[in-house]
This record gives sequence, C-alpha cells and structure tokens, in this order.
Amino acid sequence: MQTLSGRRSNGLNPQSRRIATFAILLFALSGLISGFAVGAFVRPKIGGTGNTGGNGVSPIVQQTKTTTPVSTLKPQEMNVPKVDHYSFREFADSQTLYVLSAHAIDASGNRLHVAGITCKLWLTREQILPHHSEWSPVEALNTPVRGEIPNSLLFDPSTPQTQQCDGNGEGTWKYRVAQTVDPGTYYLAVVTDWAGVHYNIWWQEVEIRKANSN
Repeated sequence: MQTLSGRRSNGLNPQSRRIATFAILLFALSGLISGFAVGAFVRPKIGGTGNTGGNGVSPIVQQTKTTTPVSTLKPQEMNVPKVDHYSFREFADSQTLYVLSAHAIDASGNRLHVAGITCKLWLTREQILPHHSEWSPVEALNTPVRGEIPNSLLFDPSTPQTQQCDGNGEGTWKYRVAQTVDPGTYYLAVVTDWAGVHYNIWWQEVEIRKANSN
C-alpha cells in the first residue's frame, strides 16, 4: 500500500486564501466606518452657546414667585371735602347738564389717595348736619338724608347720586335740576364717608333760577 506523505490540504490553494482574508478585512473595515458615522450623528454636543449647559441641555431655572404686600389704610378722621368744580348759577329746567366734582381730604388738609370712600351729593335749603347714625352702615346713604330735597337733582346714570369715589378719593356727578325746584338760594351738600367709620360734609352755595330768567 502506498503511503501518502505530507500535510492534508484544506482544499484551498494559497491564492484563494488570500482573497478570502482580504474580503474579511474589507467587511470588518466597512463595519468600523459605519460605527463612526452613526456615532457622529448621535453623540451629545459638547460646549454649546446661549442658555444651554455644557452638555447641550438647557438648564432648569427655578422661578420664585414674590408676593407684593398690600398696604391697607385704616379709616381716619377727615376734613370737609373740597369741591373742585361746580356751577354757581343753575336753571331748574330738567335739561341743562351740570357737573360737580369733589375729593376727600384728611384731617391735616391733604388729599386722600385711597379707595373705600363713599361720596354723595344732594340739594338742601339749609346747612343741616345729619347724624352719622342715619347712614350706618354706609349703604344707608342710598336713602334720603335730613334736609335733602327729594328728586330735586336728576342724576346721569353714569354718575349715581351715591357712588364709590375713585382711587384718588374723588367723586364726580352729572345732573340736571328738576323743574319742580323753586327759584332761590340752595346748598349742594357733599359728603365723603370712609367705610362708614369717619365722614365729613361740605355745603356749596348755589343759586337756582327758572329757565329763561335773567
């Protein structure tokens, strides 16, 4: 029997093995390049500008709400209200429109720039000082007071007879004098009442005439 000498061949000649090895290297290199390309797309940004942090993510800023304390003034003594504008001579014709404005002042004579003051205007023959108990609580100011001539002033709906003064303690009235009012000397009475605790009154003299009279 003839004996075969030397190594067994794996069936591939040297040239074929070189080609296979080269193909494997190309495949591995292709996978490595693909990995770098994917990493370039998904890798986090380093540095950054604007309001972002070093990792490219915007930092969370904690917002703290601040509450501004509200200063509330307690009602205090008031001086007589000051009339800023009015018409000394008015006609009882139910047509002519008049405007009166007044504001509240404190006991030292300074203007009160506060809310919560109620103002009322009425017509009276005499300077009668009503008792404060007549409108305590202050909502009672909506009813006639002593000395008031009922239905003598016809108020515009935009400026009711009893109203809340504005933030500067000022009240404004637009009104007409009813035809039923007899000619003569009267007083326009203005009251400023601070939350039903303190109040004061001023009487402004006014001459009322009939229409078409001189």
